[in-house]
Amino acid sequence: MHPLKTVNLTKIYARRGQIIEGIADVTLTVSAGEVLSLLGPNGAGKTTFIKMLCSQVTPDEGEVILDGLPILKKPKGFLSVRRSIGYAPETPFFYSNLTGWEFARFLESIYGFSLEQGNLLSFVNVANRLHLTPQLGKLVGTYSKGTLRKLILSFAIAFGRRLIILDEPSNGLDPDSYLILRELLLECKAANRAILLSTHQLAMAQDVADTIVVFVQGRMRCLAKNTASVEDFYKSAVADSEVL
Repeated sequence: MHPLKTVNLTKIYARRGQIIEGIADVTLTVSAGEVLSLLGPNGAGKTTFIKMLCSQVTPDEGEVILDGLPILKKPKGFLSVRRSIGYAPETPFFYSNLTGWEFARFLESIYGFSLEQGNLLSFVNVANRLHLTPQLGKLVGTYSKGTLRKLILSFAIAFGRRLIILDEPSNGLDPDSYLILRELLLECKAANRAILLSTHQLAMAQDVADTIVVFVQGRMRCLAKNTASVEDFYKSAVADSEVL
C-alpha cells in the first residue's frame, strides 16, 4: 500500500474569463522509503498540487489516496491517516504569541503523538540537531525566517511517520542547517518514510531524491528515476515541453 497516490488530479482556474489549468491529470505514487522530488518553473503548479494533497484546495477531478483511503470522500480512518503526515508549507502559519515549546505542545495535542516519541526523528531530537532548542523558550513572533523554517521542519519530520510533504524546505536555511536537513531526510528515507519534496534547488533533488517529476504549465511532463545529472534532466524536460 502506497503512503501517497494521486489519480488524474485536476484543478482548473478561471481568471478574467479565461480558463487556466492549475493542474491537469496528475497521476503518481510515492512508496514507503522513497523520496519523490517535484521540480518546475514558478507557476508550474507544484504548490497547487501540494495544497490539494493537504485538502487546502479542492480538485475539480481526480482523487488523492493516502494509505489506501480516498481522502476527498473523508472515509472512516481519515483523521488517523492525517495524523501520520507531516507537512511543511512554503509559507507556514504560527501563533506569534506562543513560545516555540507552547506551539509544539499544541501540535502534540492535535497529532496525539509525543514530542519525545520517534527516537532520533522525534521533535526533541530533530530540533536539537537543527540547533533550534535554545530558541524554543522564546516567542515565535521574534524568530528569524531561518528559525521559523527549522521549527516547521522539526514538526514535519517528527509527525510525518508515514509521509512527509515539504514545499521549498531549504528556504531561509544557512549552509550548516541545509546539510543537517539533508542528513535528516536520508534518515527518514532509511526509516521507510515516504517523502514528497518540492524544491527549486536542483542540488537538493540530486542529493536526496529517488524519483524526479517535472511540472510544466500544470502538467506532469516526465517522471524518471534520479539521473546522473538532475540539472541536465530538468533542462531537457522543460525544453521538450516547450516543443509540444
